[in-house]
Amino acid sequence: MNVPARSASPRGTVLVVDDEDVVRMNAHYMWEELGFDVLEAQDGHAAISVLESRPDVAVLFSDCRMPAMSGPDLAKLVAERWPHVRTVLTTGYYDVSVQGWQVLQKPYTVADLARTADDLLAAS
Repeated sequence: MNVPARSASPRGTVLVVDDEDVVRMNAHYMWEELGFDVLEAQDGHAAISVLESRPDVAVLFSDCRMPAMSGPDLAKLVAERWPHVRTVLTTGYYDVSVQGWQVLQKPYTVADLARTADDLLAAS
């Protein structure tokens, strides 16, 4: 888990959750390139710990398929406990459990992520 000690970003703070280190790191760099502060968690339980200690998280960006707690299960819990947090799920598979959530299909580019970020900011 990476928790930078930086001041609040003008675009907000994103929590990237993915059990695959390389995928999580790539997403981290992409969000950072778009001007966001980025935190990381390797699974849903670690994500909950981050959210409990960081009220500045504005966006949850989570993989769907992870051990112990799926992305959709994490998204439901976050929506209940932290309703101000916007959620984007990402997956390389068609997954019926993501219906009702904003989804970014893998593989994605920085341009795809930028459109998603713009949509999130416009909706807030």
